[in-house]
Amino acid sequence: MAAGSRVLVIGYYGDGNTGDEAVLTAMMRGLREGRPDLRFTVPAYSADPARLCATHGVDSFPFRDLNRMLDAVDAADLVIVGGGGLLHDYVDPRPETTFTAGHFGLSYYCGIPWLASHLGKPVMLYAVGVGPLLYPAGRELTRDAALAAGAITVRDAESAAILRQLAGGDLDVEITADPVWRLVPAEGERLLVETGLAGR
Repeated sequence: MAAGSRVLVIGYYGDGNTGDEAVLTAMMRGLREGRPDLRFTVPAYSADPARLCATHGVDSFPFRDLNRMLDAVDAADLVIVGGGGLLHDYVDPRPETTFTAGHFGLSYYCGIPWLASHLGKPVMLYAVGVGPLLYPAGRELTRDAALAAGAITVRDAESAAILRQLAGGDLDVEITADPVWRLVPAEGERLLVETGLAGR
C-alpha cells in the first residue's frame, strides 16, 4: 500500500466491551509498528464514536450511518474484519438487513467485506473466531466473507475447520494467536480502569 493508505477496520468496537477494546488496542499497535503512516477508520458499534477516536486515534462514525459507511469502503485501500469472535449467529442474522442502516452481526461483519471485494478492495479476516453458525443464512454470509478475503487468520483450529467446510478445503487459512497477547500488563490494567472494572 502507498504511504498514507487508509484502512477500514470492521469489528465490535466502541460499545465498551473490554475484550474487544483490548483486541483493537493490540491491532492498532501491531499495524502501526509496521506502518506508522497508515490512517484508520473504525466504525463504532454504538451511537458514540468519539470515545473510539480519543482512545485509539482513529476516525470513526456510528456503524449504522450507511452513507458514511459506503464512503469509508470506497475510500479504503484495505478492509480488515476482526479481530475477535465475530463470526457467529446466536440469533437469526437477517441477511435482508445487509447494506441497510439495520445491519448488525453477520449482516455487518460479512456484508461490508463482500461489498469491498466487489469494489476491488483487498480484504483480510484478522484473527477471527468462527462459530457457532446455527442458521443457513449465517453459514452463507460467513462463506461469502471468507471467499471475499485475500488473507485469513483465525485464532483456533476449529474456526479454520469451519471456514474450510463452508468455503472449500483448499481455503488458505492461517491459525494465529489472539492479538490481545501482544499487550503488556500495564495496558490491560489501563483498559480495566477505563471500563470501570479495575480492582474488581
